[in-house]
Amino acid sequence: MRLYRGFSYAESLSDGILINSYRDAPRQPVDTPIFIHKIVDEWFFNNFRVKARSECIFCTPDVSEATKYSAGYSSGVLAEVFFGGESKFLYSASVVDLNMYVYDIGPDKEDIFDWLDAQEYKMVYSPDDIPDDVVSEIMVDCKKYEISILKRWSL
Repeated sequence: MRLYRGFSYAESLSDGILINSYRDAPRQPVDTPIFIHKIVDEWFFNNFRVKARSECIFCTPDVSEATKYSAGYSSGVLAEVFFGGESKFLYSASVVDLNMYVYDIGPDKEDIFDWLDAQEYKMVYSPDDIPDDVVSEIMVDCKKYEISILKRWSL
C-alpha cells in the first residue's frame, strides 16, 4: 500500500530520510483540545503501548486527504512516505481523520474510551498488511522514515 503525507511550511524539505522527532519532543495537537488528546493517547498506550497521537507520524493512503495538509500553505509539500522494518502501523477503517470526531466523542474519559473501543483500531507491522479499501489516517510508530516529494506549493 502506498502512503502519503502532507507537510505545511516545509520550504527546506527535500527527498530523503527524516527522523521522527516526535519521539523526543511529543507533538502538540493543533485541532484537538489538549485534554482529549491526552485521553486518546492514554487509550492507545493502554491498548498498543504506543502514544499514537503524540509520537507517531501521520499519513494516509488517500492522496487527496494528504493534500489537505499541504495545499494552501506558503510552502506546503505532498510526499510519498516509506517506512523501515521496525515500524508499527495503527489504523481504524472507520476513522478517516480523528479530528472529524473529537467534539462528538467526549468529554468524559469513559465516553472517549468507549468510542475508541468501538472503532476497532488495529496494529500491523507493514503497510502491505493494511487492507486495500482502508482510506483512513495511519499513525506510524517509527524512528525514521523516507519521503519522496510529489508536489510543492508556494503562495
